[in-house]
Amino acid sequence: MRRAQIFSLDALLSMVLVIMVLGVVLNTSETITTEITDLVGWYNRANLANNMLDVLTKSPGEPENWELNVSTLKSIGLRSNEYAYADDYIKLITLVKNINSSNIRSSLLNLSSHRNFQLNIYLTNISVDLNVISTSPLNVQVVNVSYVYASNLSKPTFNITFINGSLVTNEGIINSSKSNARWILYQHKNIILARRVYYAQVNISQHHEILSGILKNNVPPYSMFEIDVPLNEAGHIIFSVLDGNQGKALVIQKKSATSNVNATIITENNSVISYVGNLTTVAIPWSSLFEEFNSENTIKIVNIWVYENTFTGTVIMRDLNGLGVILGPRLEPAILKLWMWEP
Repeated sequence: MRRAQIFSLDALLSMVLVIMVLGVVLNTSETITTEITDLVGWYNRANLANNMLDVLTKSPGEPENWELNVSTLKSIGLRSNEYAYADDYIKLITLVKNINSSNIRSSLLNLSSHRNFQLNIYLTNISVDLNVISTSPLNVQVVNVSYVYASNLSKPTFNITFINGSLVTNEGIINSSKSNARWILYQHKNIILARRVYYAQVNISQHHEILSGILKNNVPPYSMFEIDVPLNEAGHIIFSVLDGNQGKALVIQKKSATSNVNATIITENNSVISYVGNLTTVAIPWSSLFEEFNSENTIKIVNIWVYENTFTGTVIMRDLNGLGVILGPRLEPAILKLWMWEP
């Protein structure tokens, strides 16, 4: 064989080897590309759920005080305007109560990139259980105070679910949509809520929780609040009250259209404090509702809820001496659980 010549068989074998190597490389490259694409898709989906919870809990929203007027909302967020480490209870409640608002719905769907999602909200629950023994005469007994942390709740306090852009409350429809999903993601976040509810004046028929927070100082003895009831109407209102670790009942009663308004504070040991007002109004010292405590070493949790109201007309509760100045937020744990899926 002369120099610079090869057998045709050698050339053929070389070509076959090159083609095989190229085939393996191309096949491997395609497989790797597919796996990378799948991985990137999964990572992007996983980020959707994380990002939604992050934006929701770490941003105050736009504008920052959107909870005062939902119609101004551009981007929803729960972070407190005053406490950088906590989310705002009032913003959360405003979100839940106004879930049918087009602004809130649009903002949530934008956060979820218009995927289906279920957001379960678990709040720490404090309550004072009362027992109305009789209504004539009105006899109320304080049963007990219960305190359940969010982590111990078996059911969410609130559930917000959107499927195909619509709010859904039927559990069967939600579970069916989840089970038929191509993919489903789950994320959860433990948060701290700054819970402060205070109104200088409030129509009690529009709210269940009238007051919530902590007292760092004792209420001044001159500090008062008053309850206004309809003039020509008989009826009663029962409030459940938390004063530190003690449960109480505040009973407001007008026995007839022409009688004066009476207020009665009932404690767990059935002690009673009574006040008499005029035809429409009764004034009550805050200090008789929230008793003195050692403010140098501790704080006091306080709450007022509407338990029962038989008046058909407007009932107003009015703070006369600025309790809001000494009422701070109660910091309590809450949990957000988020499922996101695509049909």
